[in-house]
This record gives sequence, structure tokens and C-alpha cells, in this order.
Amino acid sequence: MVLYMVFTSLVMSCVGLYGYHYLAKTFPAAPRWVMAGIAVLVTLPGLSVWSFWAVVLFHLALFSLVVELCFHRAGLWKVRLFVPVAATVLVLCYGWWNMRQVRMTTYHIRSDKVSEAVRIAMIGDLHYPETMDGKRLKDYLDDIQTQEPDIFVLVGDIIGENTDSAEMEQAASLLGSVRVRLGRYYVFGNHDKANYARKKPYSVDAWVSALERHGITVLEDQMAELDGTVSVTGRKDRSEQRLGSDALPKGEGYRILLDHQPVGLDENARAGFDLELSGHTHAGQIFPLGLLNRLSGMYKVNYGLKQIGGMELIVTSGLGGWGYPVRTGGHSEYVIIDVTP
Repeated sequence: MVLYMVFTSLVMSCVGLYGYHYLAKTFPAAPRWVMAGIAVLVTLPGLSVWSFWAVVLFHLALFSLVVELCFHRAGLWKVRLFVPVAATVLVLCYGWWNMRQVRMTTYHIRSDKVSEAVRIAMIGDLHYPETMDGKRLKDYLDDIQTQEPDIFVLVGDIIGENTDSAEMEQAASLLGSVRVRLGRYYVFGNHDKANYARKKPYSVDAWVSALERHGITVLEDQMAELDGTVSVTGRKDRSEQRLGSDALPKGEGYRILLDHQPVGLDENARAGFDLELSGHTHAGQIFPLGLLNRLSGMYKVNYGLKQIGGMELIVTSGLGGWGYPVRTGGHSEYVIIDVTP
């Protein structure tokens, strides 16, 4: 927590200093103390990088830098003031719209370990109800139902700190309404237990009970054998003490691994899993986080399908989003995967 506060203070201090520099150059005749005061007042609400105002400030700083590189002269206050503001408004309006445009993404995987086609529907990072209400969620689940999946998997962060008890029950009820031949399976993400809330709005036991009452199997370092040729192993989130990849239970035939965060991929492949399904990254959600994830190596795969050794990995961008009501990176989705002989 101390490191987090130091880091965010340093980042926002840099944004504030640049804001002062930009304002002073835009209004060269204005008193410096006035420009400094404005920069401080604008920057202070963004000290928490998880606030929406922080996103606004980062976009303003980015577009201001672009304008400064294009217009070197001091003054030109109309261009220097209004262009960054207009660009920020346009991008964030697009991000608000983009968050709510949910797509169906399909993948086709072949394996000699299955004797007949298996269709998997996957949802991750819903963070219900941050970006949608019950009606919209039901509409997406109805769309999934029309695809006639055999397996329905929930790869974590389905609810979180902003979910109350009634919404928790509603989410479990709606998700449990999807009819499948081989079962519905769920693993915890880093938000499902509301670990970041000062006061938890629901109990983890109540959430597990709600899921199980609606026919959703919770897997925590556990395995479910489906029809003798397919098994699903679900991991605890990496934020908890959990079994190593080699120690995880595995079934016969085609082995599916559910792990909220796409980490330890080489180990998972060596452990003998054929398909890993993950989420967590949101495909970046706010540009350029996805690019930074890839460049920093924080996550080997930020989004999509990738071959890791003998294992296929699919990372979903998520049905919803968290923290900010906008998505300027990637798109929202539910995933349909066909595994065929």
C-alpha cells in the first residue's frame, strides 16, 4: 500500500508539473502562481489512479503533449486549450460507447483427444453490474444460448467490490440459466472475493452458495471429469496460496484449465493441459495499458489465441470492465470455442 501511494503520488506529480508548464506556456502573461494553483487544483482529485478523473488527466496530458510538439510557439491559447479538451472528450465518449458494444468472438481448435465436437462458451471479467444491468446481461446470455454450447465457463471477476448482495444473487441466477450438456464451471478472480473493499458487500460463502444453487460448479484447484474424454480443472487465483501446475488434478483425454490470470503458461503446458482459458487483462481496457503489458512482459499474452508449447491459450478481453466506465483499448466480448476432432 505504501509503494502504491508513493507510485501514484510520483505519477500525478509529474502530470501536475507538466500541466503547470503547459498552462504557463499557453498563457505567458498570466501570473505563475495562478497557473500553479490551477495545476494543483486540477491534479489533486486524480491522486488515485483508479479514479475516472485520473483517466481524464492522462488523456489531457497526452493530447497536450501532441499539441505542444505541433505548435511550438507560446500563446495560441485557443488551439492549446481547446484541442486537448476536445480530443479527450471525443476519445472518452468513444470509450463509453465501445465498452457497451459486446461482440461474439469465435475460435476453432482441433484435437485428436476428442471423439466428437465440443462447444465451449466463456465469459470473464463481467464485474457485474458496473457496465450493464440485469436486462442487458440476460440479452447476452440469451445470445450465448442460441449458440448451443456444451460447456459454459466463467473465468473470474464476475462480481466485485461494487456488487451488493441482491446483485450477487441476480448474477448467479442469470448465469445459471444458460442450459448446457456438460455443465457450468467457475473460478475466482482477484475481485470476486471483494478483497479491495473496505467493507465487503457480501460474503464469499454466500456467493459460492448462490452459484451452486443455480447449478454452477466452483473449482478451486479442483477437477471435474465431464464425459470421459474431456475434463475441466479450475485454479485458485494467483493472489492466493494455490497448488503448482504439476500438482493440479487432471483428468483423462482433453484437459481444459481455467485460470483467471494468464500466468505460469509454460508450466501449465508442461503439466499436460491442452487448453487454458483466462481473462484478467481486459485486453488493456485503457490505451496504452495493453501495449505496456506486452512491452513489460507482465503478461505473456494480453489477448487472443496463442500456442504455448503443446497447449492452446485463449485470453478473453471480458464481457464488461472495471474501475472506469470506458474502454479505449480492445473490445467487450463473450467467447465461443469449438474443439473438434
